Amino acid sequence: LVDKIKAKSTVSSEICNQELAQSLKQEWTAYQKEYYCNNNVDYTFSITGDQPKSLVLSTLAQRIDVKNCHAGSWRGAWTIAMSDDGSAATLQGSIHIHIYCHEDCNVQLESKKEYNDLNVVQGKGGNLAKSIKNKIATVEANVAAELEEMYDSMDDKLKALRRILPIMRKRLDWNVLSHRMVKKLEETAASN
Repeated sequence: LVDKIKAKSTVSSEICNQELAQSLKQEWTAYQKEYYCNNNVDYTFSITGDQPKSLVLSTLAQRIDVKNCHAGSWRGAWTIAMSDDGSAATLQGSIHIHIYCHEDCNVQLESKKEYNDLNVVQGKGGNLAKSIKNKIATVEANVAAELEEMYDSMDDKLKALRRILPIMRKRLDWNVLSHRMVKKLEETAASN
């Protein structure tokens, strides 16, 4: 998967609407560089489509940080259906997020959001690709804000669930009854 991510972003040569595809490629490349470029995130996208009035934009961003014990991916798939006159489009798509943390335990978050019939109208200057990019960027920003809000509210709950290891870095046996039984056996053996 990492090798695929590091591959160059592509636009299929079989697309019927090459003009919109190339404009969308320019807009999306700039967006990804601005939004994903920091924090060692690998990202890519592809634009395909074999229908005259339809394109598919697939995106992937991934960060793997073994040193800090976490990894995550953000995948988006958007079908862009253009109007007959080419001045508007309808978006349908999904965002799939998978986050994995491992530090003495495994914690995963997986979320998938579906979006249907998001209307996009050609923006100022007649740039439909920019309007499409702005609409998807707004949706992605809303999803990121929801995740951040959820994370902020869960921080205290997760800390309460986590059992902290003592300084000796060994897990304690929390079963009090077994400790009492061992203590009684030792007392009985010492008295005999």
